Order: sequence, then structure tokens, then C-alpha cells
Amino acid sequence: MREIDATLAERGAWILRSLDEWRARRRDVLPREWKTGAPILYRGRELALVLATAPKREIAADLLNLTVLHPAAEDERQVAAFVTALACAKRRSARAPARGRVRRAGHAVRCRS
Repeated sequence: MREIDATLAERGAWILRSLDEWRARRRDVLPREWKTGAPILYRGRELALVLATAPKREIAADLLNLTVLHPAAEDERQVAAFVTALACAKRRSARAPARGRVRRAGHAVRCRS
């Protein structure tokens, strides 16, 4: 237990600084405006967001763009909810063993652990 306390005392400032940096990165992952051309961080790369109206909701990434197809592509709130819910579902499925289908989170915009 003393070794842990000593390490925390020695590295405390670095740990706090690193946590602040990670929190700042999480805030910068999603675009401020959900419009074509906005930068979005996807799998560690910054891509340009491309929104297009389509009958089915779908996301596809290439070297330069993250294309979001959505029936209401002009509605920033609906697009943000869809992209965020899909990202959360993928994150959850990567952490947990597969138990069948991953449920979409509807209009939720935050991942819940």
C-alpha cells in the first residue's frame, strides 16, 4: 500500500494533467455543428463530415470523409443522436461479449456504462 501511495504522490501532477487532456479530447470528438464539411474525429483520424438525405440511416468512412446517410439529414439534432447512439453501441459491443444483437439507443446522446 505504501508503494501505491508513493507512486501517486510522485506522479500525481502527471496523472491529473493526463486526465484533463483525455477529457478535452473526448469533447473534441464530436463536431460543434452537424453540417457537411465539419471536422469529426473517427477512429483516431480527423475526417470531414458529409451529410446526405437517404431513406435508410447509415454511416460510411473513407480516407477523407465520414458520410452519414439519414432521412432527416438537415436536422442536426437527429443526425447527432443517430451518430452518437451508433458510436455508443459499437463501443459497448467491443467491451462486452456478444449476446446477440446490439440494441440501438434511439435518441440518447450519451453512452451509459
